[in-house]
Amino acid sequence: MQIRRLVMMSLLAGMSYALMFTLQIPLIPAAPYLKFDPSDLPNLVGAFLLGPWAGIQIALVKAALFLFTKGTSGPVGSIMNFLSSAVFVGVAGFIYKRRPGAFSAVVGMVLGGIAMTLAMIPVNYYWALSAYGIPKELQLDLIKTALAPFNLARGALSTAITLPLFLTLSRALKKRGFSLA
Repeated sequence: MQIRRLVMMSLLAGMSYALMFTLQIPLIPAAPYLKFDPSDLPNLVGAFLLGPWAGIQIALVKAALFLFTKGTSGPVGSIMNFLSSAVFVGVAGFIYKRRPGAFSAVVGMVLGGIAMTLAMIPVNYYWALSAYGIPKELQLDLIKTALAPFNLARGALSTAITLPLFLTLSRALKKRGFSLA
């Protein structure tokens, strides 16, 4: 069972990395450097199928691979991506694990997106924006007008994309007697 779990996590991490590497879409016109990528989809699927810690580990592998191959925003961007993904998939996976089902998946992803947005506010304010050289007097406005809306949109888009795919995938896996838990 452990080998099946590791193989599944590896496949999901590879998919997550490929999505992050190839598809990045700017969402906020005032901040074109903030780009949405659907790489949280495999992270969320991993958290739902294998548990929240697996989803977080998948996100860590994705962020590390991205840093070493394409990390245009350097270690700060990869660390921020990992932290935001870890909060998002961790919350979503924990809620889903407590009571598996479509409703729990939706609630988990919505609350995970909100938690991600709230968690990233102090991380941006006290560390990341300063690391990028943005003056303190501009940081709060940037968080309110670009970063928080971006994270909310990222959570909403990831939820909208993941939910139908996960429901279809979980039905197909159940039909074939495939269980990872």
